[in-house]
Amino acid sequence: NDLIPERENIEKVVGSLSKERGEFEEQIKREETRSKVAQKELVGKEKEEKEFYGQLKKLFGEKTKLSDMIKKAHSDIREFELSSTGENEEFNSLSIAKAKVDSELSGLKEELEPYSKVKVLAFLKTVQAAKQKQSEIQRKINSLGNVNMKALEIYDNVKKEWDKLNWRLTKLGSERGSIEDVINTIETKKKSVFMGTFTSISKNFARIYSNINNDVVNGDLLLENPEKPFEGGVKVKVVKPGASALSTLSGGERAIIALSFLFAVAEHQPSPFYLLDEIDSALDGVNVEKMAELLKKYSDNAQIVIVSHKDSVMSTANILHGIWMNKKRGESYVSSMKVK
Repeated sequence: NDLIPERENIEKVVGSLSKERGEFEEQIKREETRSKVAQKELVGKEKEEKEFYGQLKKLFGEKTKLSDMIKKAHSDIREFELSSTGENEEFNSLSIAKAKVDSELSGLKEELEPYSKVKVLAFLKTVQAAKQKQSEIQRKINSLGNVNMKALEIYDNVKKEWDKLNWRLTKLGSERGSIEDVINTIETKKKSVFMGTFTSISKNFARIYSNINNDVVNGDLLLENPEKPFEGGVKVKVVKPGASALSTLSGGERAIIALSFLFAVAEHQPSPFYLLDEIDSALDGVNVEKMAELLKKYSDNAQIVIVSHKDSVMSTANILHGIWMNKKRGESYVSSMKVK
């Protein structure tokens, strides 16, 4: 009997080795197949290599022929150049003269370029009239007095400062646009999340409140400002025969509304644990029983601890914890009892 575990281990090892052997054999078969394919490819490549060398040899022969032809063409060109030396010298002289004229013409065009768009005044019909007008303008310039030689330097400094401020202004505008985009994105997402949460809680509230009241009394949650929900509050609408406002409802009925809202929020985002302190104090017997049934339903998915003095609530609990005091000792004690 002591060897049985050892035997089982050996059998497992043997089984594992057999499995590995099978895998190795399959891998050997695959490698043999791959080797045969590679052998076939090698034969094809050797054949292609022989054909390539044949073509290369043929190309070398053609290259030799072309080299001989090129040498003969160079020889013919040299003879032609020697015969046309005299003509080339004359042509070069003309080319130099033409280049000199083109250079002078380009210089004149560059000098006249700044004045290409200047319109000639109608009264300057002669060169003498133009010189006279020039003298008159020069006298006016001289009458202006000395020129501030630092004006350009001051202008450059002011221009640099203005460019710097303009760059900062542009950058701030860009950053402002980016920040506004982020704010708009956050606001849109915030509103979307809020509306989704509000819609879910509103549906839960309407269903829970209607169930508690046996579909006789209906309730709903409304936004004071649906277009801009964060600029208004939330209103509770209750449709009950004979009641036109929440102020006309009894304390117990308003407590039921508060509990319905509490459970609507709990259903939207459930919690594993709830602690409730005498939430049934303002309820009458009928509403206490309804609340107890509701708590019993929610206790299937969460642990609920409630402080209560109502028999209807305690009768639906799984465990009761009673607090009592020993007057002689002045100490408090806890007594627990499983109800179900």
